[in-house]
Amino acid sequence: MTDSEILAYSSSIAITWRNEELSSSDWVVQVNDHPERPLYYTYRQKLRDWPSLDTFPSASSRPTL
Repeated sequence: MTDSEILAYSSSIAITWRNEELSSSDWVVQVNDHPERPLYYTYRQKLRDWPSLDTFPSASSRPTL
């Protein structure tokens, strides 16, 4: 594999992980009185912003909750 193919593959895996994280946290933002709702809003924004960072798709740079 070339470097660009490796990067494309890694990016695909990272986007899949990110999309799964967003999907699995959809329910939290729909519960108005969830005690960690603001934390999840911040986490979800970081997930959305992650692909635009220079460190993407490094697993060590993945947003954490």
